[in-house]
Amino acid sequence: MRVIGLDSDESYRIYSILGIEIQSGVISNDTEIDINVLKTGIYMLQLSNFTLPFVKK
Repeated sequence: MRVIGLDSDESYRIYSILGIEIQSGVISNDTEIDINVLKTGIYMLQLSNFTLPFVKK
């Protein structure tokens, strides 16, 4: 998953649909987050100022 449009480094967290934290780290603009390790399902990507749902197929 590629994240673009960030002004500075940001902490991120990925949660399962049940609210369990699966992955976390720090990303910068135009950086990819490796989601290949995630099983098929619905997840939430949380950055400091927004939360984005996504589906891993």
